[in-house]
Amino acid sequence: MTADVSVVLPCAYEYEYAARTVRSVSAATPPEILREIVVVDDGSTPPLRIPEPARWKAFVVRLEKTGGLIRARIAGAAAATGAVIIFFDCHVRPMDGYWRGLLAPIEADYRVATVPTVTRLDAATWQPVGSPTRGGAKCYLTFDADFKWTFDATDDVPIMSGGLLAISRRWWNETGGYDSSMLGWGGENIDLSLRIWRCGGAIKAAKESYVAHMYREQGKPKTAARFRVPKGAPTRNRATSARAHFGRLWAKTAAFPLFEAHRLAPPDTSNIERWALASLRCQSFEWYLRRFEYIYRDAGVLPGSIFQLEGGGRTCLSSTTAEPVRGMGQAYPEALRALPCNATDPRQWWHESNRNETGRCCSGLRLWN
Repeated sequence: MTADVSVVLPCAYEYEYAARTVRSVSAATPPEILREIVVVDDGSTPPLRIPEPARWKAFVVRLEKTGGLIRARIAGAAAATGAVIIFFDCHVRPMDGYWRGLLAPIEADYRVATVPTVTRLDAATWQPVGSPTRGGAKCYLTFDADFKWTFDATDDVPIMSGGLLAISRRWWNETGGYDSSMLGWGGENIDLSLRIWRCGGAIKAAKESYVAHMYREQGKPKTAARFRVPKGAPTRNRATSARAHFGRLWAKTAAFPLFEAHRLAPPDTSNIERWALASLRCQSFEWYLRRFEYIYRDAGVLPGSIFQLEGGGRTCLSSTTAEPVRGMGQAYPEALRALPCNATDPRQWWHESNRNETGRCCSGLRLWN
């Protein structure tokens, strides 16, 4: 194993967790591999301090004004000097040997990014909770510029969930990294995932690389996020990613009520498109959908047709749930009712979905996103 690693930790007001994460990363990573731990203090007041930083090979990069996770990761990557950059959140505990599965594919091909298997971390005991096999690493894209978890027999990851990944510094620079115009968090994982796949790279799940992650939990104030995300930033970021990558399917994304503000004034995508087709000869978005046709076609995510389900009295089966409010990548409950048919109501359009016993579509119905 020859690669040396810079671990980047974006931290905002996570004083105790930052120190525990630094110690955990240092303890789990062999000193001959770990070049440095870059702690990005995202405008914390008072400033964040790491006790005995030299002992852990850590140093702090301070942003005087909170910029959000995306800009904190950009700052950390700019300060990193290792051949491989590993991005973690500031509240994780990697398990012993986590680095093997993350680094091996990158050493074989610098254009491969890797993601670990994410498990749950108990913030009080700093111990992983539950069986590691219950963790996840892989997501797929939905056309409201969101993502959902998925599992299959391959190591290919259509969309990364976000904060935990490893990428060579060379490939990070060649693809342009995160879009610096994005604020807060959200959407950057979709953009970077599509850049990697469309432009000659790959994303692989390191299934035996376990990283325990603390999740924000209601009723546990210590786990709450302490920084503010600019109003509307995640939605704007998602719209920027979709507008830059989706091609003609952008019209579908723009039809969602969530993106109403971006229909007449589409977001500026120049920062994303600057890297594109001229330098890296990137494939089309249609190529990406064909690459993962076992998800987008065989599982019915991208249907061949959509339809209304009409009952008696000119009523149609309708979802009565408004736009999801629980955050990207999370499920939310559906409520169904028979309402007057309305061809312009997106909550009345359905399609066949889900693999059947043959592994092909379809065994059920799904609302058209």
